[in-house]
Amino acid sequence: MVLVLFHFLISFNNNLFGQWAQTSGPGGGDVNCIVVTDSIIFAGTPYGGIYRSSNNGNSWVKSSNGLTDMSVYSLVAKGNYIFAYTLKDGIFRSTNDGLNWTQINNGLTGLYNPIICGNNIFVGSPSGLCVSAIDQISWTLVNKGPDDNGIYSLATNGSDLFANTNNTSVYNHGSWIFRSTNNGTDWTLCDLNLGDQYFVKFAASGNNILVATDTAIYVSTNNGTNWTLENIGLIIPYIDAIVINDSKFYAYIRNQGLYLSTDLGTSWTKISAGLNPYSTVYSLVFNGNNIFAGTFLTGMFVSTNDGINWNQINYGLANLSVGAIDVIGDTIYCYSGLTGNFLSFNKGVNWTPVVNSPGTLYMQRFGNYIYKSVGYDGIFLSTDNGANWTPINNGLPVGKFYTPALAVNGNNILASIEGYGVYLSTNNGSNWNPIGYFYNTIYALAASENKIVAATFDSVYYSTNNGNTWLHSNLNNVRVTAFLFNGSNILAGTEFYGVFLSIDNGASWTKVNDGLTNLWVTSLIISGTDLYAGTNWGGVWRRPLSQLTGISNKVKYLPLEYGLYQNYPNPFNPTTTINYTLQKAGNIKLTIYNAIGSKVATIVDEYKPAGNYSVQFNAKNLASGIYLYRLESGNFSVAKKFILLK
Repeated sequence: MVLVLFHFLISFNNNLFGQWAQTSGPGGGDVNCIVVTDSIIFAGTPYGGIYRSSNNGNSWVKSSNGLTDMSVYSLVAKGNYIFAYTLKDGIFRSTNDGLNWTQINNGLTGLYNPIICGNNIFVGSPSGLCVSAIDQISWTLVNKGPDDNGIYSLATNGSDLFANTNNTSVYNHGSWIFRSTNNGTDWTLCDLNLGDQYFVKFAASGNNILVATDTAIYVSTNNGTNWTLENIGLIIPYIDAIVINDSKFYAYIRNQGLYLSTDLGTSWTKISAGLNPYSTVYSLVFNGNNIFAGTFLTGMFVSTNDGINWNQINYGLANLSVGAIDVIGDTIYCYSGLTGNFLSFNKGVNWTPVVNSPGTLYMQRFGNYIYKSVGYDGIFLSTDNGANWTPINNGLPVGKFYTPALAVNGNNILASIEGYGVYLSTNNGSNWNPIGYFYNTIYALAASENKIVAATFDSVYYSTNNGNTWLHSNLNNVRVTAFLFNGSNILAGTEFYGVFLSIDNGASWTKVNDGLTNLWVTSLIISGTDLYAGTNWGGVWRRPLSQLTGISNKVKYLPLEYGLYQNYPNPFNPTTTINYTLQKAGNIKLTIYNAIGSKVATIVDEYKPAGNYSVQFNAKNLASGIYLYRLESGNFSVAKKFILLK
């Protein structure tokens, strides 16, 4: 048995008929530790307790009965005994293959990972080294550690103990490794100074010992007497775990995958990546039978079988946070974090940086034209699959203002400008004209035929005449991250509230989240007959489009709170629309006041149920000027200004 501190990846199956189903990727996800007993694999997770697999990891079931803390950071086992170290509640023991767990702290506090050596279990702590027999739990303090400063990490090769301490007080600013040959009674300093790295990961078997800091792996083949740095072949943003199995060394690299060395650490080969569907998916694009996903910190993935399996395609990418993606044929263009834009001409097998290419926030294609928004520098166009880009900003107030959203609808292009609303170009970006001002920045846009939907930080607007007039929808106090048209239906992905569907051009919305357990949706696409949703730390989810037909918006989305929204248009002459929401039923008043506080009109004065409302105000009998409109309901009262300009 070998101790492992493991951030690993396992697959949990959430497929439910008639609902959203989680695909098996791409990438991400944390498992802190893993241990094998006979034919059973146990995995401890940061928040979900312990899982077990009896078929070599192909499927997993939760095995946490009796655990009072689901943050499991270490697992060790011998014979029928399995021990789990949790973050807050200390150590638990199972004697029946993980089916039940019992806490065995007996007054111990501030514990770190346990190890088993012989018939004893050892635990490091700030107080030092504690020991107990594995079958009769009774803890004894052996000593305060090699330098009386406690023990942060422990390992054993079956006979000797190895300890890591933060030894600044004794050994002059360094983190060192010690060895004991008599169960921790005496310690010998090993010749390995890890600088300011402690809480290291250990693995030991026979005379072979691995020590991993956050960014380096050290190997000793003579029981800790001599050490070498062995990182060849590893791409190391962060080492989550190491393990030894006979003469094979394994290292799990965060957001990279599992690496294997068969030559005592001299060289490493990647043997797996992206084994678990827990990642943040920034963007989804389909091309033919392929679905491409850009993720946060785990790079680019492709699935050729409807999201059932995913493969990582990152060779040559300098940054593994992939935002916007464009695919046509074998050519892929993507924006990779702060390192810029990259092109692949072989479906992502290799990537080449695009020199002098502006950064990318959003990107959409129409025929041979690719459009992208690049922040303060506006909108750019490429006609050669991303090799070259030209700014197309005539009429846009760019330079000082951000362009956070972009939508392409045939020859029409829509762009939002921070603080300036929505602009429209009908000639591939040669000229732009404003078509809507909302007082707040638009963060999500989509268009189809003459229909447009636009979302501010907490409100959704819609137009059925290509932006000539706009109305406020009933989807309020929700942050929309992505829109998607599907025929006459519109879908919206949101932060924290999942996916909404509108069948009336965006006027009203219904939640369609059955089976979707991760409700922070970052992207939406349609491939074939399925809808796919990328989520924040939840991978990609799939739902058949056929399940979304016939859903009625009669079941309205009820507002989370009271709200009064800016009228549109504003300034106006002489009519304008005011939208408001009521969290609870009650008597409400919507009143108009002039600049000196005199009431000039009452628009609404009646009992109304909870819901979303829109009312039109006609000011034909009022003079030009600044007015207030106030909404009152029970103890709630709020007012906003509008301008009548005749």
